[in-house]
Order: sequence, then structure tokens, then C-alpha cells
Amino acid sequence: MTDYFDKPSAIAELSRAKAEHINTLADATEAGFDNVSIAVNSPILYTKTASATLTAAEVSGLNTINNDGAVAEIILTWPTLVDAQAGKFYVNDAQYLQIKAPAGKTIRMGPVTTAVAGYIRSDTVGDWVEVRAMSDGLVIMGISPGNNWVYDE
Repeated sequence: MTDYFDKPSAIAELSRAKAEHINTLADATEAGFDNVSIAVNSPILYTKTASATLTAAEVSGLNTINNDGAVAEIILTWPTLVDAQAGKFYVNDAQYLQIKAPAGKTIRMGPVTTAVAGYIRSDTVGDWVEVRAMSDGLVIMGISPGNNWVYDE
């Protein structure tokens, strides 16, 4: 009777065991992993205190944008639409946080649609909204309970 040793499976199991104790790039190097890649698609919190056109990075889908420190209404204009862009917006200060559709596009909130290049806005602290880009405009995918977000018609 011959014992069978599955070398690739044993190496994979050993690698998994080592990986459980790796928290930093230095830990990975010390454990003998020489081909390490770090995922850089972690959520980022962006704070806006003045009106701006959002960047592609800010609406990459994982990020939250707030108005912490704003002393007046801020208008955040969505950049040129690219399918799957998304962002979460959070009202941190009692100043209007307005999300404006790009030129020629609308924002849909359920059965309601804004005017072309329209907006939604809220100044209620704690309100949040999740927005996703589609080819024909922006769509609200999630909204805070109470729905204090208003829109232009």
C-alpha cells in the first residue's frame, strides 16, 4: 500500500494557514509570500464643504460623500455618466446637500423624475441616499427612512 501525498494541495493548505496570520505587507513578506498584491478598492469617505463637480474616483461605487463642516448649501454635480458609477451621500450638517444630474440627464426617485439636469437635496442631518448611474440618467437605489430628500420638477 502506497501513501499518496498531494503536493499542490499540501502547499495550498500551508499557504492558507500562513495567510490567516497576515495583516500587513511586512507580515506577508516575512511569511515567505513573494508575490503579494494589495486590494486598493476600499471605501473612502469624502467630505465636501463647497460646491463641486464630482470626480470619477468619488463616484466609483464604494465611497460616501458628506457635507461635514459646510456652512451653506453645496451643489455636487455628477460627472459624465458611466454605467455602474455609484455613490452614497450623507447629510452631516444642517445645510442643503444637493446632488445634480449632468447636462441632459435626470434623476429617478421611484416613479418620480427630476427635470433635465435636475437635482435632489436634503438638509436633514442623518439623511442618506445611494445613487447609481445608468445610461439614461441617475437612479436612487436606496434612501434613508423618512425620505426628506426633495427634487426639482
